[in-house]
Amino acid sequence: GRQLMVAKEAAHGAPAQRALVVHCFRAGDPVSGREVCLSPELVFLEACASLLPRIGDADAAGATSSSSTGGGPPAVAFVEALLPEAAALGSLPAGYLDGRPVSAEQLCQLFRRELASPAGGREAAEVAARCALFEGVLGPAADLALWAHGPSYRGHTRAAVLRGSAAASAGALGRRLLEGYCKRRRKAARSKLCDLPADEVVAQFAALMASLESRLDDESLFHGPLSQLELDDLVLYSHAKVLLAVPQQMAPWGPEVRGLRRLPRFVAEVERRLASLRSGGAAPAPFLRLRASSPSWSILEHDQPTNIVRAAGRKAADGAGSAASGGAGPVNGAGASSGAHDDGKAAEPMPLDQWRANVLFAAWWALSVGGFALWTIRRGRK
Repeated sequence: GRQLMVAKEAAHGAPAQRALVVHCFRAGDPVSGREVCLSPELVFLEACASLLPRIGDADAAGATSSSSTGGGPPAVAFVEALLPEAAALGSLPAGYLDGRPVSAEQLCQLFRRELASPAGGREAAEVAARCALFEGVLGPAADLALWAHGPSYRGHTRAAVLRGSAAASAGALGRRLLEGYCKRRRKAARSKLCDLPADEVVAQFAALMASLESRLDDESLFHGPLSQLELDDLVLYSHAKVLLAVPQQMAPWGPEVRGLRRLPRFVAEVERRLASLRSGGAAPAPFLRLRASSPSWSILEHDQPTNIVRAAGRKAADGAGSAASGGAGPVNGAGASSGAHDDGKAAEPMPLDQWRANVLFAAWWALSVGGFALWTIRRGRK
C-alpha cells in the first residue's frame, strides 16, 4: 500500500492539496453598503485565512507539512450564501473540507491547528490559555449583546440580518425565513445564558477589559508592537470587531467600562497587519460570491472592500462588460439577442431566487384561496 502511495505521489508530483470551502452569510446595510459583523467565527476564519498561502503557493507548503497536517494548508474559498442557514450545513459559517461537511467549531479548530506555533512550549501554552479566557468571557458577551439584550437585538442585530443581501433579493419569503432565523437564534442565546445573569456577563466583560487596558497601547498588539500575529490576537480581534459593531447606546454595558476605548485601536492595528499580508502576496484564495441578483458567480480579491448590496447589484454592468469582451455569461433566451429595451437599458432577467419565491407564494395563495372556497361551498350545502 505504501509503495502504491509513493508511486501515485511520484506520478502527480506532490500530495493532493486539501480543498476547503466556507459558506457564510453577511449581514449589512443596503444604504451604506457596509458589512455588519455578527459572527466572531466568520471574522476569525477570514483572519486566519489571510495568514495561509494562496492556492498556488499552498502546493509547496503542502509538500513540506503533509506529514504533520495531512496535506498541508488547505486551499480556502469563501462562498457567500443568501440565507444564514443551509439544509446540509445548518447555521453558517460552515463548509466542506475535501467534500465532507464541517461545522464552524470544526473550522476554527482546523485553522488553529494550521496556525499553531510549531515550537510549542510555555509560550504556546500561554497563548492557548488566553484564547480560552477570551472565548469564555467574550463569547457570552457577544451572545448577550447580539441576541439576548432586547435593545441591541431589535435595533442592531435583527435589523442588520433583515437588511442583508438575502433580504434584498429573496422577497417576502426570504424575509420570513430571516425573521424565523432571528427568533431561533435569540431563543437559543437566551437559553444558553439562562444560568449566567446579564449582570454577571457584563461584570466579567468589564473585568477583562480592565485587565487588558495596560497591555493594549495605541500601536501594539497583545504581545507588543513588533510581534507577529498570534492566535490569541486573532481570537480577541474576532470578538472585539463584533462587539464594537453594536452601537454604544444599545449595548448592555456603558461607555465607562475601562479599556473599552482601546479595542478600536487594537482592531485597527490587526486589520493593518492583515492588509499588509494580503498586499504582500500572502493572501488566501479570492472570495467566490454568489450574486444575490442573479445565479452567477463573481470572484472578489481580498483587497477589495466587502460591499454586500452594491456588489450584488452589478449584474447589468457586468453583463454588458462581458458581452463587449466576448466573455461567457448567462443567456436570457430570446431577450439576450435583443440586448436592450426601448429605453436603452440592458434587459435584466428575474433573479432565480426571486422567481422561486414568487412561485412558492403563488402556490400558497392558490391553495389557501381554493381551500377556503371549497370549505365555504361545502358548508353552504350543509
